[in-house]
Amino acid sequence: MTVETAYQYLYGGALIVFLILIGAMVVRSIIGPRSTDRIMSVNMLGTMTISSIAILSFILKEEYLAD
Repeated sequence: MTVETAYQYLYGGALIVFLILIGAMVVRSIIGPRSTDRIMSVNMLGTMTISSIAILSFILKEEYLAD
């Protein structure tokens, strides 16, 4: 196993974790018991989406996505 392969596994795993957490935040924003829960979940949803795009831009070697 090379270092590049290990990084590909690491970034792929991070994307999978982010997708699971994004799904959890969507559910939390719909059924959150209080309005503050909904606001925080939408804020976290945006942050995780930006982080996922940054990881994807690094994996795909498309630097324009990072802008």
